[in-house]
Amino acid sequence: MEHSEVVFMYAPEDPGLYDTYGASVVLWGGGEDAAAAAKARGVRFQGTMWFLTAWGDALAKDARLLQSVCVDIEGQPIEVPWLTDHKHALPNYWGCTNAPYYRAYLRQRALDAVQGGVDGLHIDDHAGTAACAGYAGGCFCPHCTAGFREFLRAHVPPNRLSTLGIDDIGSFDYGEYARRYAKTRQEYIERRWSIPLFSAFMNFQVGAEAGLVGDIRAECEQALGYAIGLSANCCIPEPLHLGDYM
Repeated sequence: MEHSEVVFMYAPEDPGLYDTYGASVVLWGGGEDAAAAAKARGVRFQGTMWFLTAWGDALAKDARLLQSVCVDIEGQPIEVPWLTDHKHALPNYWGCTNAPYYRAYLRQRALDAVQGGVDGLHIDDHAGTAACAGYAGGCFCPHCTAGFREFLRAHVPPNRLSTLGIDDIGSFDYGEYARRYAKTRQEYIERRWSIPLFSAFMNFQVGAEAGLVGDIRAECEQALGYAIGLSANCCIPEPLHLGDYM
């Protein structure tokens, strides 16, 4: 990207607008036809996908997707709070980017998004479950529980675990641990930074999300046969959003 780029956020319905404004790149594109129209005018084009949710209609049709959503400390699914204007068969529950089935779903969405010879991939809400864990009270699903257990085993010495009240890492459950400090989702959100393991939990979540983004990029590049650019809408210098850039 150069300072002189003329960027279109979306692909216009009238491709002639590329010529009118001297567009050089579309950052939030979608669809092979739109990609072809842009590239025919010499405009670089990125496909787009997002990590946030599979949408309520898809969740209602696929039980495995519904079992792959973020849950709170009470075991309840977490609805994306700013999608209330999008009505579906079920609420738009937050997809868990640590759940294997949802991760496979995202990988396929990414491969679909780069069809047509795009120059890059834009990931909307790339922080995934890390964002849900950071401020929305998630995620206490079995996949996050198991993943965090292995993260602690690999990164925290046994004597340090003992001082944190973890005597058997093999059976450790972060949900049970966190419920010593909070019983409800709201209590957890208010008290999360006072929980001794919360910082480590966030490190685990950010690392897991960044690893998924890296895997998706590699798979897209392998499918295309060339390197692509990667972008995301994010808040900088918010640490939660910097994991993919380090």
